Parts: sequence; C-alpha cells; structure tokens
Amino acid sequence: MKVAAKQTLQTYVGADGRTLYFLAKQADGTAFDLTGYVVTITAKLGATTKIDNETCVLADDETTGGFNYTPAAAEIDEPGQYDAQVKLSLTVGETTTVNYLEQFILEVLAVL
Repeated sequence: MKVAAKQTLQTYVGADGRTLYFLAKQADGTAFDLTGYVVTITAKLGATTKIDNETCVLADDETTGGFNYTPAAAEIDEPGQYDAQVKLSLTVGETTTVNYLEQFILEVLAVL
C-alpha cells in the first residue's frame, strides 16, 4: 500500500483548519478499501512527536481509500520537515490487523 500523493505535503505554521487529504492504494494501484478501519497519523519534528496517533476522517465512501486529517495549530507550530506516517488498523473479533502507509514528509513552512 502507498499514499497516492506526493511524498512531501506542505502546510504553514499555525495553519489551523487546513485539511490534508490522502488516498490509500493497494500495490497494484487500486483503491484500498478502508471499510471498518481506524486510520491514524503520527508526525515527528526531530525527536519531538507533534501529531501523536491522531484519528483521521474517512471519506463518506470508505471503499475509495480516501481520508483526511486537519492538524491543530499547536501541532504545526514550528517550521520544518516533520517525519510522518499513517497507520491503518482493522479489528475483527479479538484480532487486530495493522498496516502502515509509506512514510512521508509534512513540510511546515514559516509564514512571512
């Protein structure tokens, strides 16, 4: 699976309310069906975790693989390149399956 977006996503320091959009795909390029999954995102700036396993919003049609996350201003309060990754978790009964999408860079730019 991979994120069907550029390897670097850009936003701005304190850009509260600016949504980041993603599309999860299978290795063959088809949509990853997110039905029943919990999707979370984590991002670190250096050794500091800035976005800590926060829940993403799935698209209305979960079969499309679409989801998004809107970081709070406090999560992106410093410029820099944040190492980020999305986790997909599916629990059926007592078994949880976890998948990870490719790591990417969340580039937070300073506002002039």
